[in-house]
Amino acid sequence: MISKDNLKDLYPLSPMQEGMLFQTLMAPERDIYHEQVVYYLNGVIDPGRMEQAWKSLFVRHDILRTVFISEKVKRPLQAVLHQHCGPFCYFDESTGNSRQRNTGQAISFDDQTIQKIVKQHQQEDLADRFDLLRTPLMRMRLLKLADQQYALIWSMHHIIMDGWCTPLLLNDFLSAYYGQNQSRPTGLPYNQYIQWLEQQEPSQAKSFWQVRLAPVTQPAKIPFQSFQKGTNRPLATDAAPTDAMQTTQSETVAITGTQKLKTRCVMSREQYTHVKTISRQWQVTENAVIQAGWALLLAHYNNQSDKDSRPEQTQSIVFGTLVSGRPQHLSGIENTLGVFINTIPMVVSIDDQSTFVDLCRQVQSWLLESADSQYLPLSEIQSCSPLGNHLINHVFAFENFPRLDNHAEVAHGDGFEVKKTEKVEDVPYDFALVVSPDILTDQQALTENSTLAFEFLFNQKQFPEDLGHRIFSHLTTLLDSMGNIVQLDQVPAMGIDYVPEAEIALITEFNDTKRPVPEVTSFIALFEKAALEQPDAIALIDEHVTWTYQDLNHQASRLARILIDEMGVQKGDHIGLSVNQGHRYILAVLAIAKCNAVFIPSDPGYPGKRQVQTFEQASCRYVFVGQLSEQMTEQLSESQGDTLRYVDFSVLQTRAMGNQQHIEYSDTRTSTESSVNDLAYIIYTSGSTGTPKGVMIEQQGLINLIRWSQNAFELKPGCKITLFASTAFDASIWETLPGLCCGATLVKFPRTIRTDSGAIAAFIEKQQIDVAFVPPALCSELVTLYSHQIKNCRLLSGGDVLGNLGAMLSDVRVINNYGPSEFSVVATSGVLKSEDHYPYSIGRPIDNTELLILDRHHRTLPIGVPGEIALSGLSLGRGYFGNDTQTGQRFIAHPYDPDKKIYLTGDRGRWIGDGYLSFEGRLDHQIALRGHRIEPVEVEKQLLRHPDIKSACVVAVTNSGQNKSVHLTGFVVRDSEQLTETALKDWASRALPDYMVPAEIKFLETLPLNSNGKVDRNYLMTLAINETDTSSIAHPLTETEAKIAAIWKQVLGLEQVDRNAHFLQIGGHSLTATRTVSLMKPIFGDRITMPMLFQNPVLKQLAQAIDKSQVAATRSEIVNHAHEDQSATSLRRRDRSQYRAQVSENKN
Repeated sequence: MISKDNLKDLYPLSPMQEGMLFQTLMAPERDIYHEQVVYYLNGVIDPGRMEQAWKSLFVRHDILRTVFISEKVKRPLQAVLHQHCGPFCYFDESTGNSRQRNTGQAISFDDQTIQKIVKQHQQEDLADRFDLLRTPLMRMRLLKLADQQYALIWSMHHIIMDGWCTPLLLNDFLSAYYGQNQSRPTGLPYNQYIQWLEQQEPSQAKSFWQVRLAPVTQPAKIPFQSFQKGTNRPLATDAAPTDAMQTTQSETVAITGTQKLKTRCVMSREQYTHVKTISRQWQVTENAVIQAGWALLLAHYNNQSDKDSRPEQTQSIVFGTLVSGRPQHLSGIENTLGVFINTIPMVVSIDDQSTFVDLCRQVQSWLLESADSQYLPLSEIQSCSPLGNHLINHVFAFENFPRLDNHAEVAHGDGFEVKKTEKVEDVPYDFALVVSPDILTDQQALTENSTLAFEFLFNQKQFPEDLGHRIFSHLTTLLDSMGNIVQLDQVPAMGIDYVPEAEIALITEFNDTKRPVPEVTSFIALFEKAALEQPDAIALIDEHVTWTYQDLNHQASRLARILIDEMGVQKGDHIGLSVNQGHRYILAVLAIAKCNAVFIPSDPGYPGKRQVQTFEQASCRYVFVGQLSEQMTEQLSESQGDTLRYVDFSVLQTRAMGNQQHIEYSDTRTSTESSVNDLAYIIYTSGSTGTPKGVMIEQQGLINLIRWSQNAFELKPGCKITLFASTAFDASIWETLPGLCCGATLVKFPRTIRTDSGAIAAFIEKQQIDVAFVPPALCSELVTLYSHQIKNCRLLSGGDVLGNLGAMLSDVRVINNYGPSEFSVVATSGVLKSEDHYPYSIGRPIDNTELLILDRHHRTLPIGVPGEIALSGLSLGRGYFGNDTQTGQRFIAHPYDPDKKIYLTGDRGRWIGDGYLSFEGRLDHQIALRGHRIEPVEVEKQLLRHPDIKSACVVAVTNSGQNKSVHLTGFVVRDSEQLTETALKDWASRALPDYMVPAEIKFLETLPLNSNGKVDRNYLMTLAINETDTSSIAHPLTETEAKIAAIWKQVLGLEQVDRNAHFLQIGGHSLTATRTVSLMKPIFGDRITMPMLFQNPVLKQLAQAIDKSQVAATRSEIVNHAHEDQSATSLRRRDRSQYRAQVSENKN
């Protein structure tokens, strides 16, 4: 307890101090604000004199004698004491006898031993955590390492001082040590600054931040998350280091006592010259230049664009920046010790026309215009933004602190000098960037030969070890590029190069995929070659149907002859297929290929209307059907004209069976002259206009897929491959043709077991299947539940995100694949291993594939930065049939090779190391669901066709389970309340495949709109996940809940608090949490802690946690009493025993 006699002053905390207190109470074991600096000193030092100089600091400065009170008070307070001095400890390590003042013979240590000694002292100091209420918050250790060689470990808690104070305090310390007059004024008392803060009216500051933060819709992220696969190769390869790495100094070290790494990079003099030139020429500060450069990098890294903005694309980049927080109108404030700094948002708006000079001026104006509002706590500033506490996820600091004074004794040799410093500090973010002059004292003051140092502090569990080097190479490349631009105010900033040439070379190496392909012009030639080489091998097993290669080839040739001779099928004709996967479907595909015609598959199970629409749009000359459904027959009767001719395929098959009536049909090759650029098939995918799109795939794409698959999956004659996929899904082509073109055996899964993973596993084991394509959800079940039955089978999966398979991958071989229909099924592939992190990589580019990660201007992004996946190579499709507009939008000119085209997938991805890729989701609203690409607008348009629906919006919702399954949720506004969810689903299923029918439909009065007047899909997704009934308040049910609710109402200024309320969602933040816990402690005692509040943020959960802790405490108390009683009884017995023994001894 603090005695009244020792109490000098008592006043509240500053906003930054309250934030630090909150963080300390939340995680006392981390002690992230324990700052430690090691000064390595050379010269003559008098330890006694230094101790006296140390004590004088505590006499001179009130803030050093301050402790902090957070319990049993309405709000935290800081108390200034009359007497309170931090410890000064001297250790003579030079004699080898540490921990003692020893004057024995000195021992010579090498540098490694010295580092070990210092590190041990550092760790001991860090382990001694500061008690904010009881112990002094600054201390010092002086270590003598050798004659005239010392290490000074200076530790303090950041809650008493900010970085600006460090040189002020060092000057006072050195002045006292050298006996110089304390000429520097002490500055304004810190409590007067607190009084000024208390007098401010925050409403005006909040209004400022609300207006300025309104354009910010998402935080700016640091993209380089730890790579999940590969060797995390650095940017600078052995063969070609970047220019930045050649001309700068850099090192990465672990920060003692934390989970963070610190990388320190120093700019070359030439690069710093670019900074100074820009600063002078455009009359902006160096701080503005560096922060503008950082904002520009973040714009590239986040690759943001507001797709609803018109006409230009504007990004609002936001990050935290440290400001001094010292109001200039308070006289003497610059010499005051205390915590003044604050973190505020820095927002930089960047559009396609913004120049770098514009960005520099924006930064400088922002700092000036926000000056009167910078005192507001960050938590309150963030509450002015819709993003709340997600607004800022990292912090930038440009340190331009006062410099140390020069002390004459150093120059005359009667003293010591600082040779180097090592600083241990932490920040409450996973990433921070600190920029400062590369100097120690004003003897090395900024001159023409000086430069800037960049320190990157980052969580090594979240980011790769070379993070700092990567970012620094981009920043310095950017500066080098600007140094070559004459009119910097005329060049769009987003067009300035920032990716080093060495990194571009490494990405080019990732795309070194050129491999030979068979010299044929059609895939059918590969099949016919396999059939001729092994005519008696089994080609296909379809339940009760088994065909050899000779059977299949002969029947396909005979059927092709019928198509050509009797039906007039010609090269390039479009033939629709509404035939189930199996022997009939495969026969039809091969026969159509022998005619050099184009097959267009559909699933017979799809609604008749959708199938007719597909075949009409594809201009099919014929449509082969297994059987005409009633729905399709009805649709045909409504269809205008007779452009579609439907043929019962079973009749054609019978004629091609080779019976006596048709023995005259030739079995020889029937196809005419062909080219690798001829179309092989057209596959229809969901369309953004509400109409499916027909993707045209040429023969060369199919041939490349076939040969790559054969090599990658070790396909060879005799191996067994399953048939699983729907014929409307291009995976059906992938699982069919590579095997048929090498003599493998295709085995169709029985229809009755397709949804039974146990039965599928048994089927794979019994049939001795070698390769099976299975959708991700089924793949997860097979691996986790039936690995012992499928251990000899290679599982191919793709089309959606694969679930976490964990250690089971050591028993089963799973290959994860990615590729859009527009790129011949597969673009990347990779074998998964048990040591791979989840979510899994989608592998590397397949043979003859170039994969680029592009920004929205179609420029290459660095390794690790997400962007749009773009594809080029032999597998590239021709475009969309009958849709030149969308073809032109997606199949565009290659940005670096005008003779090529690339396909913009609309998928987000990033390179993650050694040429592996990570899938990061969709750029637009298209959804990947169960292997199908779905445009929500297509589903919405179908819902809107219902006469009782006024408006509709469909979103994808990800479940919170381990496998993150996805389903569709439809939000609709209806005219009639008689329309039910079931009725609407049934109506939609008549025109949509089952995977496109929303799993749930919710009725709303109106659809919510965002600031651009568009439907707010993000809000709807949140609503779908966290739908709650807000029509009534659920009042507290227990005494504990009622007490908590009363405190929450008091602190948050609410009239009512629901027992289901979430503390952070009803206005709570770090500062209010500190006050809440402070008010709860007198009621609930030590049972309530800061971590408990944040681990149980829902009121009823917090009440349960408190009650449970009370029960546990009561039980523990009962047990302790029992032990005490037992101990007392034992003690009495022992005393009696000793007494008897003593009596017996006396008698003797």
